[in-house]
Amino acid sequence: MKEYRISRGWGIFIYISATVMIGFFTWMICLPFIENKEIDLELYVFLWPMFFGMIVIMALGIIETYKGKFVIAEDHIYVVGTFSTKKLYLEEINGFRKIDSYIYIIPLSKEQKTIKISTYYKNQDEIEHWLNAHLIDLNLIDEHIERQEILADENIGEDETERLAFLKKAKRAAKELNILGVIIGFWMYFGEAPNHVGIIASVAMPIICLFVMKYYKGLIKIIDNSRACPSIFIAFIASSTGLCLRALFDYNFYDIDQIWFPTSIILVFYMLVLLYGNKDFSLKKAKDYISIFAISLFVLEFSFGMAVMTNCIYDDSKPEIYQAVVISKRVDSGRINTYYVKLTPWRTQSHVEEIMVNKQVYSSLEPKKPVTIYYRKGLLDIPWFEVK
Repeated sequence: MKEYRISRGWGIFIYISATVMIGFFTWMICLPFIENKEIDLELYVFLWPMFFGMIVIMALGIIETYKGKFVIAEDHIYVVGTFSTKKLYLEEINGFRKIDSYIYIIPLSKEQKTIKISTYYKNQDEIEHWLNAHLIDLNLIDEHIERQEILADENIGEDETERLAFLKKAKRAAKELNILGVIIGFWMYFGEAPNHVGIIASVAMPIICLFVMKYYKGLIKIIDNSRACPSIFIAFIASSTGLCLRALFDYNFYDIDQIWFPTSIILVFYMLVLLYGNKDFSLKKAKDYISIFAISLFVLEFSFGMAVMTNCIYDDSKPEIYQAVVISKRVDSGRINTYYVKLTPWRTQSHVEEIMVNKQVYSSLEPKKPVTIYYRKGLLDIPWFEVK
């Protein structure tokens, strides 16, 4: 009998990081009760359950790290978790799949529960060697089946040689797009604003991804759910996220609610084109709807960014000029630094407003100093403004 637990390095990392996160979310819960803190209590009514939930998740992670173990016996295996122990005899196992950071051991019967093993257990090589020696690797089976289906698909090519060449070409194209998408994403995030060339590239990339998927007749996937076919998810998400962040950082709207209609139009149109003729989504299983919902969230980033950029960059309306005074400014530090300035009322406003600006604008403004605000109608009739 051989017992495996989480590796020492990962165990220490989980104990420290989870404890820090518990402290952080506990502090966030207590924040409204700390003096001299301006907090939107209505917002916190929605945030508190999330904070409590994260504390529970972190605590469960600590318990799982302490108790969790995977045991290999002569005729069976079992895993000890936070709340239960799962056991399977070798003759009850169909095979195993390795997905991301976990290995799933699948039983023959649906009445029995799947065993999930972390790939961060100590002596992981021993575990995988034992699995390969005693069980069937279902990932290899899936890849073989998918590959045979591709080689038998007459829509891809006239014979197997042509179909195989087309598949290799698709993999190369997906790899190049993913690399380019990452470059565009970093360019948008770290580049100077306004970055018109980067904006055009980040708007074009998700559209190019759409046409590439259609051109390669389904061999290239939007999500990485195939063993034999490549995915361009990285290209799509990197460029879309860069575009969305740039839209949030660089432009302010007089009424943000007006941007959601054109965003919704772009979102629906993109999803319809993506799903039309796409065999990956049969809409017969719950997981298809879950996948579509997940993809639509990422498409929402692209749609929002494209709507903002279209409205603002190509707006040639004559600006209305207003004056205001900077009351204060602050930096919200985190994984992404965001910059805010608080302005006195201007135009029809009757209250002090805090707006988000990019780093360049933030650095040029000083408290108690006047600023000029350029108010524009917007190409899509969505009013927006710049602070200088």
